[in-house]
Amino acid sequence: MTKAGKSLWRLFCVALIVLALAAPCFAADTATSQKINYDEDTTIHWLPNPNDSSERIILYCMNNKLHWPHTTPSVPDVPEYVEGYLTEKDFDSAEEYRECIQQLEAILYAGYPYNGLHLYEIVSKGHQITEAEFNELLKAPDVIRSDFPDSIGGVQFTYADYKENNRENLARVKQFMQEVGALYPNGTTASGLTYNQLMATPFVKAMYSISVSDISQTPLQVYSAWYAEGYFVTEEQAYEATKLAVWNLLYKYNVADNNLSDDKISDNQLAKTLVTESSSARLLQEKPSSDKVSVTGDAVFSYNPQDGKWHTGTLTVNEPATYRGTYTLDLPDGVTVENSSSGNTVTADTSFSLVSDKEITGTKEISLKSDGLVWIDELYQYSPAQDVIASDGKRFQHMVGADIRRASVSTDFTVKTEEGSLSVSKKVEGEDNPNGEFRFTVELLNQKISGEYGDLTFKVDDNSGNSTASFALKSGESKTALHLPAGTKYKVTEAENEKYTSSAKNAEGTITAGQKSEVEFTNTRKDHDLTVSKVLSEPGDQKDREFTFVITLKNSDGAPVTGTFNYEGETVSGQDEGVTAPKNGSLEFRDGSAEITLSHGQAIRLKDLPTGSLYTVEEKESEGYTPSYNGSKEAASGTLSKDAEVGVVNSAENDPDKEEGKDDPGKAEGKDDPGKNESGSENGGKTAKKTSQKSESSNPDTGDASGLALWIVVLAGAGAGAAVLIRRKLSCPTDM
Repeated sequence: MTKAGKSLWRLFCVALIVLALAAPCFAADTATSQKINYDEDTTIHWLPNPNDSSERIILYCMNNKLHWPHTTPSVPDVPEYVEGYLTEKDFDSAEEYRECIQQLEAILYAGYPYNGLHLYEIVSKGHQITEAEFNELLKAPDVIRSDFPDSIGGVQFTYADYKENNRENLARVKQFMQEVGALYPNGTTASGLTYNQLMATPFVKAMYSISVSDISQTPLQVYSAWYAEGYFVTEEQAYEATKLAVWNLLYKYNVADNNLSDDKISDNQLAKTLVTESSSARLLQEKPSSDKVSVTGDAVFSYNPQDGKWHTGTLTVNEPATYRGTYTLDLPDGVTVENSSSGNTVTADTSFSLVSDKEITGTKEISLKSDGLVWIDELYQYSPAQDVIASDGKRFQHMVGADIRRASVSTDFTVKTEEGSLSVSKKVEGEDNPNGEFRFTVELLNQKISGEYGDLTFKVDDNSGNSTASFALKSGESKTALHLPAGTKYKVTEAENEKYTSSAKNAEGTITAGQKSEVEFTNTRKDHDLTVSKVLSEPGDQKDREFTFVITLKNSDGAPVTGTFNYEGETVSGQDEGVTAPKNGSLEFRDGSAEITLSHGQAIRLKDLPTGSLYTVEEKESEGYTPSYNGSKEAASGTLSKDAEVGVVNSAENDPDKEEGKDDPGKAEGKDDPGKNESGSENGGKTAKKTSQKSESSNPDTGDASGLALWIVVLAGAGAGAAVLIRRKLSCPTDM
């Protein structure tokens, strides 16, 4: 090779070396670089989202010992940045690299401004926790309820437990904190929660505040002193905590130019919580879908007699565990979320129920929506495009951010009221104006309800475990149980009554929604009473005279009744002046017949004669008197299909009113026999008409001389009549 050729060859090699050495700088210079934006008001660094230019990617510094990427008077020259920084080569293993990146993503996801794990609440400065906010913290997530069934289970704790010294719930609080403490340092719950993870939750922090409070320090004061700064934070505090958490995490993984150890963030509760939660947090890494959200549980309203309102059973929002949605319900008028101080919002990890101050008619659709679901698409790391060293000898920080977005999901569910009513009625046959009470029991065979439901009050029977209600009804009365859950099986029974036989309609059945189940009980007397009374139309001095009555009884087949029946002595209404009721006693029927003596104004009520018995009541002949039986001359008889009364009225045979048809006082004249007129004469049922005329003279003015002859005839007739009456009186024997 010639000398000139050798020179050319040397120049070529030198050029290759120069190009090789310049390659990194060339690549950096030619790669897409951009300036980091800086908001002086919030001190936040950011870049436009490469996937959505309308969104920002919030950036955090990755090396607390280096310069921030914005100009200052002392650092006027700031480089532009390009993507890239940490790789597997910067860690001891690929697994360690993945762990660091995953936890870095979690801190950004849970930190400011996304709050994807709901670890804090943004408030204004100087905020003090309220009782209502404390009660919200005390709503246990379902996973904790299932992990601690003995101490937590289905119990809802409130601040009132402390104020009212609810010993049972306070004992549960202490038991729960002991169970949590037993997990330290390496134990886990059934679902895999560690001690540190539990202590980082708002619920456990609130429970701990109750457990250590005393008369000198309330749970609110304990929480404010220990945890409030870590949960109720301003935007500036949330941003600061996120920044510290990033530096502390990278220090733990030995990333260069970091020195923020645990002791240096010990005063920042939220920063410590973010680091703790990042070690196990699962993130939502795809856009959430409404198709994966639903509401399950008991959406049927049931009446609660304790407050007079309607309550659903337990409801739960179902969603993938990574959604962590907070849902706002669109509720009908009068419907609220039960025991909620946060209005109509619920979270997916906590069960809830609804309460209505009025009965829901038909079905109602309730929608719910969550606007704040957070999902992460991609993590971005940025490095200075040029290796710029400031005048103080420091380089510029690397930056990290993530494409984290918010999305909305919604769903709906249907609520309704499924209840019916149960009516129990009573009627009595074969008895006039019955006034006795009959006892009933309603048993709900598959329900454990208690309290007032309409007319009936239920309680749970200790032996059967069913709900029962007992009550009394008279004939013609009814009682109705309202708001009974549909599908409830019922059984209605009547207490045995020795005087009645009972039959029932629909005594067993099932409550149907929107309908009234009607149960009818009909009672028939097993036996009846026969009352026999005695009255003299003109008793005079005969009040004490006794009259004998023969009572005969036959059974429904016509055979004579044999047996003894009790009677009660009574007096006849309106005739009891100077009258003494017969003493109570009994009548023995032999071959279907028995006798009893009664005097004026007396009566007996013969008790409990078999239903369907054929009876006859007849008075033995009494000299000087003619009896009538309920206004008839014939002996009284009938069939005992109900209580019967036989009123015997005696008229003296010499009573002038007898011929006038007045042998029965209280009856209209001439009414005993429809064939007699008002004077008692037979006229084919026609009533004789009486007429009269007024005159100014005592003598009738006939207008002719025949008037005198008429008066002579009248006077003669009157004299003849008087003579006849005198003769009759003289011929009657006198009473001795």
